[in-house]
Amino acid sequence: MTKFQQGFPVNELGEIVVGSGSGSSTVVNTLAPDFVPTDATGKLLLIGNFGSPSEETHAVANGLTGNTSDDSDEFHSLLANAPSGSQVILGNKRYTVKYGGTYNKPLTIIGGGPKTEIYFNPTTPNDTLLRWDITGAAIPDKNEEGQLYGPTIRNLRILGKRETRANGLHFYRCDNVCLENVFIEGLKGSSLYLDRSRETNIVGYRTRFCGDRDYQVPDVNIVSIEGSADTSNYQLWSNITIVYPFWDGLYTDNADQIFFTNLFIHQFRLADENERTVVGQRFGNTPNLYTDWEAHFMDATSGGFYAKCLNVRNGSSVRISNIIVRGGTTQEVITADSSSLFITTGEITGSNAAANCGLMVSDHSANIFYDNLFLDNANQMFIERNSGSVYGVNKRGPTFAASQTQSGSQIMEAYGAEVRYKHGARFQNVFTLDDNININTGTTSGSKIGNSSTQKLGFWGATPIVRPTVTGTKAGNAALTDLIAKLVQAGLIVDGTT
Repeated sequence: MTKFQQGFPVNELGEIVVGSGSGSSTVVNTLAPDFVPTDATGKLLLIGNFGSPSEETHAVANGLTGNTSDDSDEFHSLLANAPSGSQVILGNKRYTVKYGGTYNKPLTIIGGGPKTEIYFNPTTPNDTLLRWDITGAAIPDKNEEGQLYGPTIRNLRILGKRETRANGLHFYRCDNVCLENVFIEGLKGSSLYLDRSRETNIVGYRTRFCGDRDYQVPDVNIVSIEGSADTSNYQLWSNITIVYPFWDGLYTDNADQIFFTNLFIHQFRLADENERTVVGQRFGNTPNLYTDWEAHFMDATSGGFYAKCLNVRNGSSVRISNIIVRGGTTQEVITADSSSLFITTGEITGSNAAANCGLMVSDHSANIFYDNLFLDNANQMFIERNSGSVYGVNKRGPTFAASQTQSGSQIMEAYGAEVRYKHGARFQNVFTLDDNININTGTTSGSKIGNSSTQKLGFWGATPIVRPTVTGTKAGNAALTDLIAKLVQAGLIVDGTT
């Protein structure tokens, strides 16, 4: 029977025997931390009688040692030479990469330890670290709709210094992109760009200090081409954290059926001065990343005042089961245009600009549906010139602009100061007021009961009638008698005269 030590076969002396891939063997007492048994092509040799080598490619075995001043060539060579469908395992170290690469094959990239990170500071502005593109892809690497089978990336950190424009991950026309436990920080561009990509599965994605206000580049970007058969749709996101974006935190454009569970977007300034000096000092930036971000968001001319935490545009359909947003100095924390936004529960706080609001619907045809939503801003929700429908339950009532004249936009809320409706509420059964409930009317232009003469009213159980006309002469009792009869008919009085 074959004996094993550390997962490897041992001889009768207990020494580890490692195959070289050419039939010979090497005897070692211990294994180096980065050691893996590979064949001549760099594929992992399986231990025991398991047949041919696996499709795992280990970074160290293929010349990517890491922890150097420039690992760019070795890094991209590793990915370029890895077989389609294989796993690439990076070491538990930093890889410095100074230019990006484009790939057209599905790969699984795994960080080999808690310290696996890629430091990306490109020499060419607006470069992208990793881009997957359908161009030139082999037929077996495409699905039935001509999209590239997307890559899987796990347990990886990507870091930048914001010295030049740089983007993290870009997926163009990819199917089933999977990201798990990926953290991207300090890129002066999009951390993640999903372009006409479908059915993604993203879990535990975190980003900080990404995006670019000069070019209005959002941190996380989900877009499609309107009218195209290749839309970004049916994406599943879970446990997403977007902190200190330099423009919109999350932007969607014509992205259909995007589902989020537990979405946290943070654009709020730190109150503690000491904490401000610590955050964002990873590479000794002067000013550090947080200080740079704060200066950006305090700029009311072109800075964070005009950015949004969540910006849903142009035919998008976004569904969020739980959301927490800290709005910072943004004028509009969340906005929707020609789209549908569904929020099951959550909290939107922190907007403190002069004309602030938690959820802004302006000059749009947006449909927004929400339930159990806590809004804590000067204007909880501001609606103007919106032709869509807005329904839900929130902490306080919304503000309707005078320009909001279209029917269809209605707001309901159950546990705040008041319930507000724009252009009417319709009850198809009994509307009951509890004891000690008053009806207040406006004090400027007043209110109407019965908006036209053809509408019917009845009081104290009387059959409703239209506005009555009193007839008869005033000289005698004819007019008075008719008036009493009409008041009785409406139910306003009981005639007890003699």
